[in-house]
Amino acid sequence: MPAGACGGPHRAPAPAPASFAAAGFGGATPPLLRPSAGGLPPCSQRRADFASRDGKLMTLFVCSKILGPHAHPQDPRLELALRVADRIVRELRAD
Repeated sequence: MPAGACGGPHRAPAPAPASFAAAGFGGATPPLLRPSAGGLPPCSQRRADFASRDGKLMTLFVCSKILGPHAHPQDPRLELALRVADRIVRELRAD
């Protein structure tokens, strides 16, 4: 069983590659950053989905998974997930 599974010791996250080529993309732009047929990257096309109530709830769920009881204290996503969760909760309460 890999380290970190089932409550075992956590491994440190792998360092980010210096370039797209080092990440295995061979110098090409990663798929999520490539423009689609509509001219915008797919993440920009989904912005309205994330702005909906369902999208906000899905985002809050992802934040809860990052911030949950098994969160590693040195996870670099913790601070951002906490800020996003706080903002989403405020937006949901305002609706």
